Amino acid sequence: MPTRFTTEVTMLTQNDKRTFGETFSRYGYVMTTAQLTAEKLLYRDIQHMLDEGLIERVRWGYYHWINDHGASEAILINRLFPDAVLYMETALFYYGYSRRTPTQWNIAIDINVSRQRFKIDYPAIRAYRVKPELLLLGETKGQN
Repeated sequence: MPTRFTTEVTMLTQNDKRTFGETFSRYGYVMTTAQLTAEKLLYRDIQHMLDEGLIERVRWGYYHWINDHGASEAILINRLFPDAVLYMETALFYYGYSRRTPTQWNIAIDINVSRQRFKIDYPAIRAYRVKPELLLLGETKGQN
């Protein structure tokens, strides 16, 4: 007679969801695996949050809280690529000089940075590689 295997399905409680949400909010709704580990969130916890649709894996080692209550993609871009600069139409839109919403985030990066860092599914980005001495030319600080 064949043996039946059962898989244990653990649902997160509302208290768990609130606690996880508060943890993510302290990090701007984007956390790395190292930050999750430092907060004592184990692989099992990450998997439960992924299964319940609370978080999404943005790229290897980075997780985004889906119900971010108003946090914009700009915060996500800033956390994923702190060395990048908003570029072209994206910068115009971000600073309110254009009403047209860009279809992708245009960012400028140092020409010496690995291209693999910018291969992600979400958010849609296009990285323009520029010389290091030109990267910060005219840079200003945003609201985030």
